[in-house]
Order: sequence, then structure tokens, then C-alpha cells
Amino acid sequence: MKDVLLPLGGAHEIGASSYLVTLQGTNLLLDCGAKIENGVEVFPNYKRLLERQVYSYEELDGIIISHAHYDHMGSLFEIARLTRRTPIYTTYATKEFIRLQLLTFERGIDKSQDEKMQGMRKKQLQSIINRIQVVSVLKPFKIGQCSITLYPAGHMPGACMVGIETSDKSVLYTGDFSELTIGQINVKNLNGFHPDILIMNATYGYQSDKGLIQTKLFDAEAIKKQIVQCLAQGKRVLIKSNSIPKHLNLFFVLKDMEFNVPMYITETSKMIQEALAELRFNVHLEGLLPAERLKESMENELPHVLIGSREYPGYHVISFDQFSLHAKYSELINLVYQCAPKKVYCLHANVQPDALNFMDEMKYQCRYNGEMVQCYNEQYYAL
Repeated sequence: MKDVLLPLGGAHEIGASSYLVTLQGTNLLLDCGAKIENGVEVFPNYKRLLERQVYSYEELDGIIISHAHYDHMGSLFEIARLTRRTPIYTTYATKEFIRLQLLTFERGIDKSQDEKMQGMRKKQLQSIINRIQVVSVLKPFKIGQCSITLYPAGHMPGACMVGIETSDKSVLYTGDFSELTIGQINVKNLNGFHPDILIMNATYGYQSDKGLIQTKLFDAEAIKKQIVQCLAQGKRVLIKSNSIPKHLNLFFVLKDMEFNVPMYITETSKMIQEALAELRFNVHLEGLLPAERLKESMENELPHVLIGSREYPGYHVISFDQFSLHAKYSELINLVYQCAPKKVYCLHANVQPDALNFMDEMKYQCRYNGEMVQCYNEQYYAL
């Protein structure tokens, strides 16, 4: 069996990330994401695995989840259902964030079903989460013919890069990564690893740091400035997120700020705050009030801050879901220099044929002599 990379989703687009890597006959599935398209949940095309690479889903030797954002773990239930004996690996923080999203806050439950069906789904989800084996970063473990090491990736707590070594080559799958982290948690660290092949998520690979489409990069100071300016103008400010992991970013930004106006939190966001605190994240906010006590501020039209997961009329909305802790354009280039691989495969990018991209820039400036390839969904690439 040849050594190959097969993106099942999330190659030339962002969403539903899942990538088969086969090395020396060992089949590894890296991530199992999902996406929402026109209001419908879309999974990677797992049937593509059976067309050429494996005869049965049970031939997958391991599933490794890089981090707990929905586009990287949203189809866990589906792939776990197909591969009932395949072990699943990730870090402790990622496992707990998956549990919070799919089970505790019931993102994996179809609320339109009757109570009996919902109860069955909860038991199935619990069984799948129990299958997840927690792996420590920087400590190698074996899957088949491969030695695997997880490296801290920045991006969010628990996010990891996946290093894979065999007798004749080494591969690094970055997942989502960044130099910037929240509260210096999970700082990127490759521990001197120099792979032969780099499989890299390149979210911002098609625009420069000084280009047009960097507005969604996470900038805590800019967010703080926007909040202060809105309050100074007498506005009521809604700090919003639908995402449990991004609530963590929200709390870390707000806890460094001092307000001379009341700050309230909705019941759902309060539950998320308590769940994050149970995971030992410092998300305490001094003077935070329950949303039930909003009445006086609303009646007198007083400026205040509200933390919530949905929009309300009469507020200036700052949505944390629009901000991204992904590697900047320059960080992509720097990682290629740092790793010095023979070949780079780029994934997780909205391909823009006419836009400046870091691969062409490195080639034109003769800054990298290896091969660089933009991958596309359901295409095979030799490793």
C-alpha cells in the first residue's frame, strides 16, 4: 500500500476537516470535522475511504483529533459509529471540550427527537467519549508502524500538531496553530522536530498581513478598545459567542478590563463560565451580575455590558465568533523555514486563485526550494 494523503474535507476550503494519512500500511484519520451549509450539517465524505484505500472502516488504525473546534471534531459521532473498534486519541483539554459541546451542552443531540431517542443518543455519545484515549504532549506513542507525538499548537487550549514518524520518513500535520495564545496557555512548541513532509493548515495563506482580509485575526487590544469606545458613546454592548471554546477567549479578554458600568451575563453563558471554571480555567469576572437584574439598566437606557450567546435588540454586538486565533500569513512562512521540509501540502484554506498567497511568494523570492502543493478535497497525494 502506497504512502498517501487523502483529504476528505477541509482542503481547498475551511470546514469539515478530515484527512487520511497512510504510512507503511498504517491508516490514520486526522480530525473528523463538520460544517453548516445552507442550514444543513455537512460531514466529510467518509465513503471515499472505501473506494480505494481501505476495504472496511475497521481498517482505520487510529483517529487523532487535533482540537475541539466544530470544524475539526463535529462528525465524531458519525466516524465513531462507522469505526466501532478504532481507537481515538487526543489531549485531555480537547477531550473535555468535546464532552462539554456534544454532551453537556447537547450540541450532539437532536432536540426534535422524542425523549427516548435523545436519551439513546446521549448514551451513545457518552460511550464514544469514553473511547477517547488521552495522550500527553511531547510523549511518543505507537499506532501500527508509526510513532506519534503530539506537539502544543497554540490556537486554543488542548490544540496539538501531530508528528508521525516511520522507518523511512517523518510527517507533521499542524491542525490549526498560532503563535498567539490566550493567557499563554498551550504555547506552540515543536521541540526541535524537523519533518520531511509538512501538512499545514493555511487559513490565512491567501492574503498578506498587510492585505485586505485580516480583519478576523484575533486582537485582544482592538476588541477592548472597541468596547470602551462603545460604552463612552452611551451604547449598550453585547459581548456574544455561540461557541464554548470561544467563550474562554471572551472571559480572558474581559477579566483584564475595568468597567464603570454594570456587567451582566445570561444563564447559558453563566453555565459555560462555570463549566470552564471546573476545568480550572481562570474565568472569574469581578462584579458580574445575572441577566435577570437587567431591568433597571434597560428601563433607564443606561450603558452596560451583557455577555450572551444570542443577539438582543438595542445592543451594539461584538461577536467573538468572528475572531480567529489562526497563524498569520507571516507565521505560515516562518513555520516552513522552521521545519525546512522537503515538501509542503497546504490545507484548510479558502483558495483564491487571483490572490497573493504565501506559497507563490516563497517560490518567487527563492525563499524555499522544496515542493509546495495546494490540496483539494478527495484527491490523492503521494507522501
